[in-house]
Amino acid sequence: MHHFENGVWIYGCNCLEDIKRDMAQTLKECIFIEPKSIKTSLLQRVIRSVVRIFAPLL
Repeated sequence: MHHFENGVWIYGCNCLEDIKRDMAQTLKECIFIEPKSIKTSLLQRVIRSVVRIFAPLL
């Protein structure tokens, strides 16, 4: 899966420590999902393939 995200440059801002703390907490709560454990139908795979074309525009 592809992620199209905006990069942000934050300079001299007190919010950086808050972002680091939030990221560390989020990573503690994450679980690993193996691709083989996700079962999708043929229709779902086709729809995802078509939608992926437009992902950079969304």
